[in-house]
Amino acid sequence: MSMNEQQAVEKKPKVIIMANLTKEEVFAVMQAAKRQLENPRDIAFAMATAHSLEMKLADLVDDIAKEHAYFAQKAKEYSQKTEQDGSDS
Repeated sequence: MSMNEQQAVEKKPKVIIMANLTKEEVFAVMQAAKRQLENPRDIAFAMATAHSLEMKLADLVDDIAKEHAYFAQKAKEYSQKTEQDGSDS
């Protein structure tokens, strides 16, 4: 893979969509995937729903990536707020 191809892959969201798995299987897949990735927080996991199964895959991946980025930003903001609150004491 060329350097440009590698950079293109790295910029695309990493998404795993699961369907028809038990709760235990979902957690096993998530743990296994996270162990194999350099930056496990970069991956978004999702369960297929009746609605998502009707969507075009590119649109679904885009929606999941946007949601993942939103929640990652919220977690970062919360972490910063709690650090500030702790230093104000």
